[in-house]
Amino acid sequence: MRFVAMKFRNSKGKKKSESDDEMKDDGYESVSSDEDDVGGGGRGGGEATWQPSIEGFLKYLVDSKLVFSTIERIVDESSDVSYAYFRRTGLERTECILKDLEWFGQQGHEIPEPSIPGVTYANYLEELAEKTPRLFLSHFYNIYFSHIAGGQVIAKKVQLPFVFVIIL
Repeated sequence: MRFVAMKFRNSKGKKKSESDDEMKDDGYESVSSDEDDVGGGGRGGGEATWQPSIEGFLKYLVDSKLVFSTIERIVDESSDVSYAYFRRTGLERTECILKDLEWFGQQGHEIPEPSIPGVTYANYLEELAEKTPRLFLSHFYNIYFSHIAGGQVIAKKVQLPFVFVIIL
């Protein structure tokens, strides 16, 4: 779900298309090239940086749930022999994401509907699974293992401060 997490830019001088307006309506804001400079020391001198929000995280969770539930349903319901190896692997995420969304709902947060990019990607995965299972499995691999690798990197970064506390 890289497209959900990445920043969308409108470079100076480029005309905005209708698809840019659709993305903005879905809550995906454009970031100018000046704002993209996280350190603030770039040519634009812009100090603005991306700030996480609960609403943005909820949109990410909703789209992730849609994509993972689509993948898991395709793998579980398929009669294709190549999918059998990927059933009940322990990598399934839908139930855990659903619990997270339920918790946020109990805390009073409004759970949004899946975004257009999330729905489009889920539909694309269904289409791939029907027409070319090998390409679908390629997406399956990339989605699950990029999350695993990313999680390991985050875990290492989170553990570092605790290591220093324990050593001191």
